[in-house]
Amino acid sequence: MAENAVQQDNNVVVDKATSSWSDLWKKEDYWAIWLGFLILTVGAIIFFNNKPADMEAKFAKQNAIMTEEAARAPFKTVAWYDAQTAKEKIKAKNQPIGKAIKGFMAKPKSGPPTRWTLLSRLRNRLMRKMLQPCLSMKKQKPLLLPPRLPL
Repeated sequence: MAENAVQQDNNVVVDKATSSWSDLWKKEDYWAIWLGFLILTVGAIIFFNNKPADMEAKFAKQNAIMTEEAARAPFKTVAWYDAQTAKEKIKAKNQPIGKAIKGFMAKPKSGPPTRWTLLSRLRNRLMRKMLQPCLSMKKQKPLLLPPRLPL
C-alpha cells in the first residue's frame, strides 16, 4: 500500500512559479507592456511638442468670454456654451501630424480588395455551400414516417 502511494506521488506534476527581475525583459508579457509604454511615450512626445497654432491666445479669448458671461448671469448662457465648444475644438489631432497619425491608424479605405478580403469572401461562400443542406432542412416540414408494422 505504501509503495502504491509513493508511485502515485511520483506521477504528479508540481509547478513552482518563480519570478525574477530578468523576467521584465525576457518574458513576452512584459515585452507587450514595454512596447505599449514606448508607443504612449512617443505619442506624448509628438503631440506635446506640436501644439496647435495660437492655442494660448484662443484659450485666453474663450476664457475671457466665459468669465464675462459667468459674471453677467447666474446661469450658463448660450455664449458661455459657444466658448466652451470653441475650446473643445482645439485639438492636436486636427494638426497635420495628428491627421497623418490618424490616417496611418485608420481602417483601410475603399479600393481594390486585398488578398485577405478575397480569401474571407471565398471562405464565407464555401461555408454557405457546405451548410446549405442543413439550412434547407430547417425550412422543410418534418418528414412523417409510417408507423412500424409488427412482424
